[in-house]
Amino acid sequence: MQVHIDFETQSLVSVKDTGAWVYSKHPSTSILCARFAVGEGEVKLITNRHLRDYCFDEHKALNLLSEMSDDPEVIFTAHNAAFEQCIWQNIMVERYGYAPIPIERWRCTAAKAAAMSLPRDLKGVAEALNLTTKKDDEGHKVMMKLSRPRRGKFGGELVFWTPEDCPDDFEKLYSYCKTDVEVERLVDKALPDLSQREQKIWFLDQKINFKGVQLDVAAINQTTQFIEKTVADLTTEFKEIVNHQFDSPGQVAKFREWLKENGCDLPDLQAATVDARLGGPQLDAQPVHRALEIRRALSKISTSKYTSMLDRRDSSDNRLRDTLLY
Repeated sequence: MQVHIDFETQSLVSVKDTGAWVYSKHPSTSILCARFAVGEGEVKLITNRHLRDYCFDEHKALNLLSEMSDDPEVIFTAHNAAFEQCIWQNIMVERYGYAPIPIERWRCTAAKAAAMSLPRDLKGVAEALNLTTKKDDEGHKVMMKLSRPRRGKFGGELVFWTPEDCPDDFEKLYSYCKTDVEVERLVDKALPDLSQREQKIWFLDQKINFKGVQLDVAAINQTTQFIEKTVADLTTEFKEIVNHQFDSPGQVAKFREWLKENGCDLPDLQAATVDARLGGPQLDAQPVHRALEIRRALSKISTSKYTSMLDRRDSSDNRLRDTLLY
């Protein structure tokens, strides 16, 4: 038995910034809806209200999904299944008490597309395969709107959209999610399964991603502090060189004018131009040479990679997940 499934979610954080694991664990992240189909059956709907109120009697899809997740013979398939695995583990299991689904019971249609050198994104592979049903672009816009918070009345605190706010948009979202499941199922039928060897590699890829990499947070913080001090020291030195006429080598127009006044007329301050000038004949004015060195140094210094590590880590164990893409 096979289940095709897709989740639509909303959160205060961005999955692009945090990665799927941290996103799914964030307390503000919630499921807007889930659509799933068992085999060739109809695509069923579970909304946030059904999950929140645990409406088993009202909505039989909850019972069915629970039974499927608890059955070791049932395979769950999703497009970019790592996201669905994270949502399942950290929301469906942790918040709503559903049974965990081991990695070996997951399959990924994006992985199948990648194995055939086709686009990994659902829209791209559907177009490449010329499927009769394609991804809903209009629904995607609605999904992007509902997945993010908005300002409350009079510019107040951030609040999430609800079905009471915009019922038509939520109906479009449910339809969009249904289409995604239908397209995913068509992609799954159109493409051959991964070979036995390749399927094992995908399982290993998933296990590595979900185990994560241990971060030395203290070393990252120390490195960041060192970089920030270095930037501050170089910036201070630069301002002294230019006699505080401006504040940074990033102020290109002012810096070029200063260089010209000091006998160094450059067409631009791109890295190749600065490198060529520093590698050429020795500049007569040593301060000019040093000012260009500082610009080059500052252009290569960044804390962004360290900030990203901290943003994407699971603070409960300081491990960084979602580092590999099959």
